Amino acid sequence: MKVLLIIRASVQRLQMLNMQNLEIYEIHSEFLRAIANPKRLRILNEFGDGKITVGELAEKLNLTVSNISQHLKILKNYEILRSEKIGHRVYYSITDKRIVEICHSIRQIISDLYEKRMDIFNRDKED
Repeated sequence: MKVLLIIRASVQRLQMLNMQNLEIYEIHSEFLRAIANPKRLRILNEFGDGKITVGELAEKLNLTVSNISQHLKILKNYEILRSEKIGHRVYYSITDKRIVEICHSIRQIISDLYEKRMDIFNRDKED
């Protein structure tokens, strides 16, 4: 009887872990969805170690303040960005610079893959 209870408890723990794993994938998916927009990726690319205002982003990216604000709101809701009011201006900064690094790494992977495809394409043309 004790063995059956231990097995049942172990099965329940495994089921809980599976639910937690599924939940982390849902969160992961939502996080990626939040940044999976060309304008948001461009916005994120502008963040280094410093802070930047909506107006500065709009000018750098040649987008409207309204449009930038909408995207910043989404990124802030997912805690990718944070805001700080200093005087009359609101400054935005990245919550974790690894986010920008990951985006850069993904662009590098895409670039490398594209380069390999082009090499293969060019070799096939030569044959």
